Amino acid sequence: MKVLVLAIDGLEANLVKRWKFKGFMQNYYGRINVKVAVKAGDPLYTPLIWGSFLLGTPAYLFGLDMEKIRQERAKFLYGKLYPLFKLRKRLLEERNLHLRNFLVKIGLADFNAVVKNSSKIEALPINALSHTFVAEAERRGYKIFYIEFPTLKESKYAEMRAMFSKFYNSPLGEKLLKLEEVFQYSSELLSETINALESHDLLLYYTSIIDYAHHMLYRPRNLKYMTALYLTYKKLANLISSLVPKSRELCTLIVSDHGFDPIKQDHSDYGFWSMNVKPPKRPKTILDFKDIILELLSI
Repeated sequence: MKVLVLAIDGLEANLVKRWKFKGFMQNYYGRINVKVAVKAGDPLYTPLIWGSFLLGTPAYLFGLDMEKIRQERAKFLYGKLYPLFKLRKRLLEERNLHLRNFLVKIGLADFNAVVKNSSKIEALPINALSHTFVAEAERRGYKIFYIEFPTLKESKYAEMRAMFSKFYNSPLGEKLLKLEEVFQYSSELLSETINALESHDLLLYYTSIIDYAHHMLYRPRNLKYMTALYLTYKKLANLISSLVPKSRELCTLIVSDHGFDPIKQDHSDYGFWSMNVKPPKRPKTILDFKDIILELLSI
């Protein structure tokens, strides 16, 4: 059986059910624990969770955790000044002197270098790649297709993630224009993925538009913002419904790396999943999908 993975960053289970989007809520669906994917004390950060999804085990066991990401960011941010950054950290521990913005302003720190190298900074370590279900599927002779997927291969999405927070407090009009830009890119990638269905067995697709929309628009007491959020969900659901074929020989897995807590204005510790075919076992955590995907491929 062919398997199409539609990885939708931040898709919120409660909103999917409340708004009854059939484009997301397939024949079998539910919530999954994603907190198991990250080290205690680490945030529910996109690359950490998707890396664990690919591995079927926490990515931090292979060296991908928030501390590693912060260190790699600092290397690119401070460049030749990085040894001084490490010395400051050793002497002052975690005390924040609020120097970063000042150093960027005077040209002694390069935030653009962080943005351009985000895909390297947040990638799975080389020693982990052979343990992903993608590598295992390749070893079994299956043909794989993906254009962008967090920690595996990224370009534009990694750069977006590094700088998107600057749009969170923009005027509504600017937010909607940015979301439209992301939607158009998401649409192009999905079209390319669906076009590759005939010649591939396992296809991975990823979009970050829902996560960005949550951070920008999820304000339960603001009707205008919630309407814009609803319409973002609707556009993506309609896009999926219009492009993804309905076939007994295709398993479509929709999965998210977390939801969104509007009170905390931050990621929730559960994600959403749905399938058009009955899964070999009901997933309970984000780590369960490696075995499920490999088993479905063999049917």
